[in-house]
Formats: sequence, C-alpha cells, structure tokens
Amino acid sequence: DAKLRLQAVRLLILALGDYHLQNPSVEVCTGYELPHQSTGGEAMFRLLRQNLRDGLPSGDANLDVESARLLAMLGDDDPKAVGAVSSFLTNDSSATSDFHYLAVLSRLPAARSGEQTKQVAQTILGLEKKLAERKERTARNWDLRLTEVVTGLIGRDSRLADELLNHPGFATSSHVGLTAAFPPAKRLQAAVLFKSAVQADNRFAWSGALVDLFGELPAQEGQRLLREQWSNFGLRDKVLSQLSRKPDSLDRVKYLDGLESGRPEIAEICLRALAQLSRDPRPDGLASLVRLLDRLLADPRGQSMRSETLALINRQADQSFAVRE
Repeated sequence: DAKLRLQAVRLLILALGDYHLQNPSVEVCTGYELPHQSTGGEAMFRLLRQNLRDGLPSGDANLDVESARLLAMLGDDDPKAVGAVSSFLTNDSSATSDFHYLAVLSRLPAARSGEQTKQVAQTILGLEKKLAERKERTARNWDLRLTEVVTGLIGRDSRLADELLNHPGFATSSHVGLTAAFPPAKRLQAAVLFKSAVQADNRFAWSGALVDLFGELPAQEGQRLLREQWSNFGLRDKVLSQLSRKPDSLDRVKYLDGLESGRPEIAEICLRALAQLSRDPRPDGLASLVRLLDRLLADPRGQSMRSETLALINRQADQSFAVRE
C-alpha cells in the first residue's frame, strides 16, 4: 500500500536524523544526506537500499520523492539506483521534480552510462524552458542551489562537463552560473565559448558570473572584454575585482574610481593595484587617495589600510608625511 510505504519511508528518514540542518556539506544537501554517520546495521542498510530501489517507480509521486531522498541519504552505490532515479527525468516532468531527482543523483556514487550522462545534461539545460512553459517562478536561491547540485553531479561523472559544453544550447546567459561547478580547465573552455557568444550577440545579458568567468581568459583578452562593460555600473565592482588581478596602467582611472566604492574590499584591491603601477603625481589621483584616508579614519579596524594609503600618498606626492596612528 503506497500510503503505508510512504509513512514507513518517512519514519525511517526521521529515525536517521531527518534533515541535516547543522553544517551540511553544501546547503542543497540539507535534505539529501545523513546528519550524522550511522555505525553498525550495514546489513539492514543493504536490505533497505535494495527495497527502495526495487520499488522505484512506485506509481505514487509522493512515495517516489521520499524513497529517492532516502536513497540519496544512504548513498546507494548500486548502478540500478542511478537507472531508477534517472527514469524520472523526462520531457513531461516538472522543473521542480527534475531538480529533486538531480539532487538525488548528485549523492549516488555509482558509475553512469553515456546515455545517462547525456540525459542529465539535457535535463539541466532544459530546466529554464520548463519553468517558462509552466510560468513557474524559481526560489530566490535557485541558481546557487542548482550550481551546488551540478558540482556534485560533475564530481560523480567527469564526462558531464564535456556533455554540457558540447550541447548547442549551453552558451546562454541563464547557464553562465553553472560554469562555477566546472573544474579549472573546463572553465577556460567555457570562457572561450561564452566569449564567442557575447561577440556574436551584442544584446547578450552580462552578469557578475560572466565577469568572473572571463577572468579565466588570458589577461589581455579578458581585460579587453571587461573594459567594455565599465559603463555598466551594476558590474563595476566585479570588473574591478578582475582587472586588479593583473594591474595595467590603462585602468589607473578605474582603480581611482574604485577607491570610492562603498565596499571596503573593493577599495582595498584598487589601492593595491595602484601601488603596483608606476608613480603618478597628478593632483586628481592624490585627491582620491586623501579622500580614502579621510574615510578610513572612521574605521577602528582600518589601521593596515590607512598605512598602505599613506605610503601611496607619500610615493605619489614625493613627500614624507609623518602621520602617526
């Protein structure tokens, strides 16, 4: 009886600690991993995993959801579990359902077949379309949680990153965030791919994630693209973060502007970028530094940054102002 089985599964989940609310490995795994390691009872767990995977699909949506969740918590390493859970990823399934079963798959360590890898990639890239077709709104942290799921999936299946990169529908603005889940070499491939997409479409929607991704490109190549976004005020802090990684005198005025940022960490990286450039005694640059020093006086924690700012003022003005804390 599906209702009785559902109650049994829920009782088992509760007995094993239910949601992992305290320090999960990643936030998305709160509902998909054991809150503490269970010792002993391995024979019972083997029987439980077999019972759960053999019961999928059950024909009852709620029972399927909770049975798959328990399989994820138990980390079932049988390839049949991957096959059973993958069967729920269909053209007709909802984006919410797909997200759940993708999260489950990210916790199952068994090897995937090439067809299953392709199926997972298509499901990930089809989520946005399904949401649009059903006029469903995503939760506020949907993109962050999805990236965590994809990170877990790629950790289980190294071919998945290539499958995503080679998909003709991958290089769109809505998929940029997924590249944070890629290993470094694949992020560079993704950066090249998205660079081509941006250059082919002047209406391509930029984002902070795209700015970070272009930081993977060779310095001159990436910086040229980022400078073109300087007029986009919403991205300035992100752009400055990337440009300051390898300071160039072409960006001196940008770093001076960055000293005015309301985010102390941005002002700090711009200050250090300026310190790596050649001396520039022009009054407007000195004025920006003095204004920064003035603001830092109000921050009891700013002693180190005050010292750096004063040192740069002294260098730029060719003076030795003997200011003490």
